[in-house]
Amino acid sequence: MEHAHRSAALARLLEGMWRGQPWREAVQAAGLTVSRATAYRLLRRRRIEGEIALHDRRHGHPYVLRAPVRHWLEAYYRAHPNAFRSPNPGNLGGAMRADGERQPD
Repeated sequence: MEHAHRSAALARLLEGMWRGQPWREAVQAAGLTVSRATAYRLLRRRRIEGEIALHDRRHGHPYVLRAPVRHWLEAYYRAHPNAFRSPNPGNLGGAMRADGERQPD
């Protein structure tokens, strides 16, 4: 469901709940599939934040690795290049040379 349609559906859901409609009926009328907890969480967010609560806060990335953790990981794997090697020699997950060949152990 694209963002504009989802925002409109969320608005219908919350409007129904504000009018006293049971959450299940409001969800069905809005054409959404959300749990009871999610419906009430949205209702609370709408009451606190206003209209902005109808917009999805995600921007296409389920998780973003923050800079401090990314820097630590980069430093660790540079210092320990064989740390992620597979114990299975047939697995291509080991260290590779620039020409695409496996590095000898």
